[in-house]
Amino acid sequence: MQLCLILIATGCAIINASPSNMAKLNAIKFPEHHDDDVPEPCRNLTYCTIPPKNYPFKEFNEMFKFYKPAPQPKLVLSPVSINTRGEFDDDCETKISYDPLYKVREKRGNEWRNVIQASEHDYIQSVRLETCQKTEATCFSHLEELQDSYSTFCFQKYNVWKVLVEKPGHAPEEIEAELPVCCSCHYKSKQLV
Repeated sequence: MQLCLILIATGCAIINASPSNMAKLNAIKFPEHHDDDVPEPCRNLTYCTIPPKNYPFKEFNEMFKFYKPAPQPKLVLSPVSINTRGEFDDDCETKISYDPLYKVREKRGNEWRNVIQASEHDYIQSVRLETCQKTEATCFSHLEELQDSYSTFCFQKYNVWKVLVEKPGHAPEEIEAELPVCCSCHYKSKQLV
C-alpha cells in the first residue's frame, strides 16, 4: 500500500460586479479554440502543462483585472527526502512535476478546455503530477521471495481534480478532470501448475 500526498494551489477571487466593470469584462475578445491547438506531447493525455500557441494569456489577465485575489497556498519543497512508502521502495520510476495546467479535459476523447491562468494577478492553477515512466514494468524486484508466487507491475493512478476553465462564451466554469497522481506497484498471483 502506498500513500500519495497531493497539493493543488487554487485561489478564490472576488469580483467587483458593478455594471461598468461587467461591461468591460464582456468586451474582452478571446481567440477561437480548436482541439488541434493542443501541443503534440499532450494529445493522448487528459491535461497539458505546455501552453498552446493560441493560449489567451492576455485575455485571462484582462478578465482578472477587476478581481481581488485572495492569497493562495504555496508549496515549499524540502530538500530532505522522506520515504513514505514503508521499508522498501517499489522500483517504479516516476516523473514528478509542479507545473501550471493550461488545458484539461474530463476524460480522454472529451473536448479540451483552456484552464484559466492569470499570472499577472497571482492566479495560478498548479498541481503535483506524478506519472509512471514505465507502466507494466516489474517492481519490488529486491523482494526475491515474491517473484516465484507473484507477478508485479507498475500502474498509473489518477485522482479527479476540480479546475477552473473557460467555457464556451468565455465565462469561467469549474469542471472535473482526471490527473495522474502516483505510480504504484501492483501484484497478481501466478498460476500454479
